[in-house]
Amino acid sequence: MKPLLNADGTIDVSLNPNLHILFDFGYTFQYPIELAFNNNVIVTVQDFSDLMTITTSTTPNLFINSISFPFSVKYLDVQSKKIELLSIQNETAFAQFLDTINFGSQNTCNCDQTYVPICVEIENEIGTFFIESFLNSCEAQCEGFSENDALQNCSYSYHPSVIDTCFEFNFPVTLSNSNNEIITVDSEEALHLTLYTEYEYEFSFPLTVTQLETSTEIIIHTSEDFGSLLSSCINNNITTPITDCITFNYPIQLVAPQQATIEVNTDEELNNALDDSNIFYDFVYPFEIIENQLIVTVNSETELNTILADCN
Repeated sequence: MKPLLNADGTIDVSLNPNLHILFDFGYTFQYPIELAFNNNVIVTVQDFSDLMTITTSTTPNLFINSISFPFSVKYLDVQSKKIELLSIQNETAFAQFLDTINFGSQNTCNCDQTYVPICVEIENEIGTFFIESFLNSCEAQCEGFSENDALQNCSYSYHPSVIDTCFEFNFPVTLSNSNNEIITVDSEEALHLTLYTEYEYEFSFPLTVTQLETSTEIIIHTSEDFGSLLSSCINNNITTPITDCITFNYPIQLVAPQQATIEVNTDEELNNALDDSNIFYDFVYPFEIIENQLIVTVNSETELNTILADCN
């Protein structure tokens, strides 16, 4: 775990592309657990924050050399697409478990940080379902998912790679987890830590962000508004106008939360709409583009993202 963290014990986002311990590390403990150091001092670890502190403070002369059995772990069974809870009774069982999940194999993946989200429906340990959004198809494949597992419609979700050059949160920000517990975070580091341990969460609205390019504060009232903001971030990160990449078969329609649907009929109208910093437009699907003199239908945001990612 230590290589996945910064020296100060915070999450290294560049080494945790999915920003969740189940996918980036492979499993998570059910707390509390008891660890013993090589000097025979036993510590009780109450949560992941405690574990991060202990992990980053170990040295060649002071290190963890045992854990108290039994303990339980959560992990993702890729075949059933379900999060499983397993009780580990001894060292042999722990070693077998690590072999079963191919622990460490995620480090062999070499994916870029392009954000073309791939969504997969996963069953949690209590039998309900949630949608996990992976950074791109490469990251999803590294976790063992195939194209057949991907949902056709995949909306943008929060990820640092999306907003680094787009906006920053005005803290504090509150979230709710799968147990309907309210969590308040007061920094980006605290947000990363929360999302690293909560695979099911929702932002609480309204929340306020600041656009980095204009230093303009924007109040986000709904999840739809937030999705439009994230979509706008992706479109604005394209270094050339979208019409340099795609030949649209006009007319097409755009829509923004709490705004009327508009129709655009030219490249100029489309680029002007997408460049509007005050309204975050999304495309109305399906729409048509022209490729190699053939008309092609784009049915979802995921399909559009794939086309944009392939642009030179």
